[in-house]
Amino acid sequence: MTVTVHPVPTANINAEPEAIIAGGSTTLSWSSAHADTVTIVPDIGEVSPSGSMEVSPSATTMYAITATGPGGTASADVTVT
Repeated sequence: MTVTVHPVPTANINAEPEAIIAGGSTTLSWSSAHADTVTIVPDIGEVSPSGSMEVSPSATTMYAITATGPGGTASADVTVT
Protein backbone atom coordinates (compact mmCIF):
# COMPACT_ATOMS: atom_id res chain seq x y z
CA MET A 1 0.00 0.00 0.00
CA THR A 2 1.22 3.49 -0.86
CA VAL A 3 0.20 6.46 1.24
CA THR A 4 0.50 9.93 -0.27
CA VAL A 5 0.85 12.78 2.18
CA HIS A 6 0.01 16.15 0.67
CA PRO A 7 1.72 19.21 2.16
CA VAL A 8 -0.53 21.65 3.97
CA PRO A 9 -0.98 24.91 2.02
CA THR A 10 0.44 28.17 3.34
CA ALA A 11 -0.90 31.68 2.77
CA ASN A 12 0.43 35.13 3.62
CA ILE A 13 -0.82 38.62 2.80
CA ASN A 14 0.33 42.11 3.73
CA ALA A 15 -0.36 45.72 2.81
CA GLU A 16 2.17 48.52 2.47
CA PRO A 17 1.22 50.89 3.94
CA GLU A 18 -1.52 49.50 6.20
CA ALA A 19 -2.82 53.01 6.99
CA ILE A 20 -3.83 55.35 4.16
CA ILE A 21 -5.58 58.68 3.86
CA ALA A 22 -8.99 58.98 2.17
CA GLY A 23 -8.56 58.54 -1.56
CA GLY A 24 -5.15 56.93 -1.10
CA SER A 25 -3.92 53.54 -2.19
CA THR A 26 -1.91 50.67 -0.78
CA THR A 27 -0.14 47.69 -2.29
CA LEU A 28 -1.34 44.24 -1.32
CA SER A 29 1.32 41.54 -1.59
CA TRP A 30 0.64 37.85 -1.08
CA SER A 31 2.26 34.46 -1.34
CA SER A 32 1.11 30.89 -1.01
CA ALA A 33 2.45 27.38 -1.44
CA HIS A 34 1.00 23.90 -2.03
CA ALA A 35 -2.32 25.35 -3.21
CA ASP A 36 -4.38 24.73 -6.33
CA THR A 37 -6.68 27.70 -5.80
CA VAL A 38 -5.90 31.05 -4.18
CA THR A 39 -8.55 33.71 -3.64
CA ILE A 40 -8.61 37.14 -2.01
CA VAL A 41 -11.76 38.83 -0.77
CA PRO A 42 -13.43 41.27 -0.94
CA ASP A 43 -13.73 42.27 -4.59
CA ILE A 44 -10.57 40.59 -5.93
CA GLY A 45 -11.31 36.90 -6.50
CA GLU A 46 -8.97 34.19 -7.74
CA VAL A 47 -5.31 35.22 -8.00
CA SER A 48 -1.97 33.65 -8.86
CA PRO A 49 -0.11 31.86 -6.03
CA SER A 50 1.96 34.98 -5.41
CA GLY A 51 1.76 38.55 -6.54
CA SER A 52 0.84 42.10 -5.70
CA MET A 53 -1.69 44.71 -6.71
CA GLU A 54 -2.65 48.26 -5.81
CA VAL A 55 -6.01 48.80 -4.10
CA SER A 56 -7.84 51.94 -3.00
CA PRO A 57 -10.43 51.03 -0.37
CA SER A 58 -12.88 53.80 0.51
CA ALA A 59 -13.20 52.60 4.12
CA THR A 60 -11.39 50.33 6.56
CA THR A 61 -11.20 46.98 4.78
CA MET A 62 -9.99 43.53 5.81
CA TYR A 63 -8.46 41.62 2.90
CA ALA A 64 -8.42 37.85 3.40
CA ILE A 65 -6.52 35.26 1.39
CA THR A 66 -7.53 31.60 1.23
CA ALA A 67 -5.27 28.96 -0.30
CA THR A 68 -6.80 25.54 -0.97
CA GLY A 69 -5.00 22.39 -2.07
CA PRO A 70 -5.02 18.62 -1.62
CA GLY A 71 -3.49 19.02 1.85
CA GLY A 72 -6.18 21.36 3.16
CA THR A 73 -6.82 25.08 3.42
CA ALA A 74 -4.84 28.01 4.82
CA SER A 75 -5.92 31.59 5.32
CA ALA A 76 -4.57 34.93 6.46
CA ASP A 77 -5.76 38.52 6.50
CA VAL A 78 -4.64 42.12 6.72
CA THR A 79 -6.66 45.22 7.54
CA VAL A 80 -6.17 48.50 5.70
CA THR A 81 -7.36 51.55 7.62
